[in-house]
Amino acid sequence: MGQVCLGRAGLEVRSLWLPGRNRYGTKLALALGLTLLMLATGIGFTPNAKAGEAATVSTDALYLREDMGLWAGISATMVWGDRVDVLSGPHAGNWYEVRYNGVDGYASGDFLSLDSGGGGQTASWSGGGATGTAWINTDFLNLRTDAGSWADVLTVGVQGESVTTLGGEVGGYLPVEYQGQRGWMWAGYLAASASSAPAGPERWIDVDRSSGIVTLYLGNESQYSTWGAMGFDLSNDGYFATANGTFYVYSKNAGLTWTDWGKVYITNWVAFDPYRQNGFHSYSLDANGGDIPGGSNPTGGCIALPEWAADVIYQFARVGTRVEVHW
Repeated sequence: MGQVCLGRAGLEVRSLWLPGRNRYGTKLALALGLTLLMLATGIGFTPNAKAGEAATVSTDALYLREDMGLWAGISATMVWGDRVDVLSGPHAGNWYEVRYNGVDGYASGDFLSLDSGGGGQTASWSGGGATGTAWINTDFLNLRTDAGSWADVLTVGVQGESVTTLGGEVGGYLPVEYQGQRGWMWAGYLAASASSAPAGPERWIDVDRSSGIVTLYLGNESQYSTWGAMGFDLSNDGYFATANGTFYVYSKNAGLTWTDWGKVYITNWVAFDPYRQNGFHSYSLDANGGDIPGGSNPTGGCIALPEWAADVIYQFARVGTRVEVHW
């Protein structure tokens, strides 16, 4: 059985970014493909470093940057437990000069556990405890179930996005509401005004019809690539084509959903072409979420992927994310 374009299914429109499900290796795929969307926060000290001292990365993912600032280019991505050599620091803003796998750069001491003890950050929130609006002022910031780095992560906020503060600090964390979910974020990376929160790199999705490759980008940095089945209509703008052009994500739905168009189920629906009702989604599934044969066959215009890859795209995309489709 071939693939279908599930955009014709009339799926529920949602503007929320929902946490992924642990099915068919989803967690492994996310760890490999979207490590950058899982930056954790922690509490600790800011000791003076000595040349030759070592440290351990104490967060899910941490950028090695070319200079001391969130604006600086990214040389590598370090993950929890990685070891670095400390060359100097702490510098202004608690930045350390470090060496990672032979590459020199800078990393935030907020997420380094120095062998001499400590590492971590102190809160710098100055917006008070009243209900209001704050802006995320770091690359990625976890929304947690409780006020502590040990708490589960509900979802991940991106630099420049806004949250609603719901009260005062508890242990350096603020209660907030973010995209319909309530939880806790580290106050040190929330800005009291939009002007003090940099917009950060744009997240967008590239679709290369000639190769079938879908690539997720932050700015000019590729985050993840995968192959997807696309429309059988090879024209530039046919109704059953994965049409060329610039589009924007306007609808999302993560759950197992029936489509009358194809008489099958799909998950991880991310709609971007309202005229043709095209979007990203999983291969065709049965009522139990099992794969139906023919998953890699051409579609009616949508982009169909293995469920774990569709889940990666769902986690990455937000309503408004730009999608560029081209030959």
